[in-house]
Amino acid sequence: MRSRLPLVLLIVLLVGGGIWYFTRDKKTPEERAEELFEEGARLVEEEGKYDDAIGPFKKAVQLDPSHAEAHEALGCCYYAKGDFEAAKRHFAKTLELVPHDGSAAVAYAGCLLKTVKDKDEAWRQANRALRGLTQQGIRDPDIAYNLACLYAENGKPQLALRYLSYAVKKSPNHRKVAKHDRCLDSIRHTEQFKRLVQE
Repeated sequence: MRSRLPLVLLIVLLVGGGIWYFTRDKKTPEERAEELFEEGARLVEEEGKYDDAIGPFKKAVQLDPSHAEAHEALGCCYYAKGDFEAAKRHFAKTLELVPHDGSAAVAYAGCLLKTVKDKDEAWRQANRALRGLTQQGIRDPDIAYNLACLYAENGKPQLALRYLSYAVKKSPNHRKVAKHDRCLDSIRHTEQFKRLVQE
């Protein structure tokens, strides 16, 4: 009588192999969303391809609607394309998910100033979006720099210079960037700006 051991081993291998095959690449939607986010981030950071990055970022937020970084990245891509309404929606979602995200608040305020027709109303809404940042005091030089750009682009030179001053004191790299950043063109002619960007 033959041993049943080879048949039992074959069954074990087939069942084990089948289980491995069907479970090997099963990722949660959140894990897949993170991969897509990283793909989009690579396209933007390494290649500057904002248009191409929109696809992976959109898929990421479809898989994981609570992925705040993907919403913010989508907002940045749409902003770069000049689609300020779409950008505003994604920055608003970012702030809904992470209420104290300073860079999203500044970007959202910038979108409001570009999309709301009544400029007084636009500033009221923008100031509401920025209130948490400005009341707590700006400690992040990157956010201060972004505020300087926002105010410079929207006719508030004194606020722009105040935030730029803080940004360059806390992070000298901003001094180099400010020398050529077009968002600061409206204050470039001032003596205070010239002093701030001197090395």
